[in-house]
Amino acid sequence: MYKVGAVWPYRLFTSAYQALLARHGTRFPIEADTPVEAVRRAEFGDWYYITTPCGRILAKHILY
Repeated sequence: MYKVGAVWPYRLFTSAYQALLARHGTRFPIEADTPVEAVRRAEFGDWYYITTPCGRILAKHILY
């Protein structure tokens, strides 16, 4: 079951960023102006491959 609600993009981003920065510190870089070239489902589980000019990332969640 899904809950319905409104999301403020700025507040969502800043709170997620603060939590990730606190948890991972200097191991959490942000690559600005890096376009996503492709998103593909991985062969296993509910994971995705995200391809960018900087390389490929494996992620469980994607926020468009």
